[in-house]
Amino acid sequence: MKKILPKQIPILWKTIHYKQYPRLDHVKLPKQFNDKPSTKDLLKILSARKSERSASEVTLSLEILGRILYHSAGLIYRSEDSKNLERRPYPSGGARYPIEIYPIIFQIPSITAGVYHYDILGHQLVRLVDGNYSIKIASWCSKQDWIAKMKYMLVLTAIFPRSTIKYNDRGYRFAFFEAGHIAQNVYLLATYFNLNCCAIGGFQDEEINKLLDIDGENESAIYLLALG
Repeated sequence: MKKILPKQIPILWKTIHYKQYPRLDHVKLPKQFNDKPSTKDLLKILSARKSERSASEVTLSLEILGRILYHSAGLIYRSEDSKNLERRPYPSGGARYPIEIYPIIFQIPSITAGVYHYDILGHQLVRLVDGNYSIKIASWCSKQDWIAKMKYMLVLTAIFPRSTIKYNDRGYRFAFFEAGHIAQNVYLLATYFNLNCCAIGGFQDEEINKLLDIDGENESAIYLLALG
């Protein structure tokens, strides 16, 4: 491993990293920002938010998926002058942004079932693996069969070195905080779109990490959200 010189550390603390798969097929996601809920609507959504272990009757479209991803964890603002100055819809310790999102599609009419990565820079999905993994994932989550009936799952992973390079061991704590911030955003957006959502903390880490082709150390799955 290349040694990091002390004078390089402040630069690394400010550098924002983006995980991308430039050689793989991608699916562009639509954006729509004209229907922001009012304060009154938001209060109703907060009161209605709950964990639901069943799929709703709503037909999930690529548009709704794109809006959930964008408004929960997307790139709201990025400076043209300084590429390390940006805003997202959730707080991040030191703006290190260690969380990556992998949507796993079970049943959405307009997109092939499979494992995807959310490319935040391009607001697009990158297709990693084809196939419906709903039954396997349900078995990896203590055989919770209801998961296989949902429409898709979001796997939140943490790339820990993004945070620990600045905060040492406390960076692990910040990564888990951040996953919680994003998850609450997803819950509220799912409620807004009349979708059901349930967070899952108990799962076979090794199997999920293997499916995503991540090592489980530098990057590891830490939180699952099933939506339907």
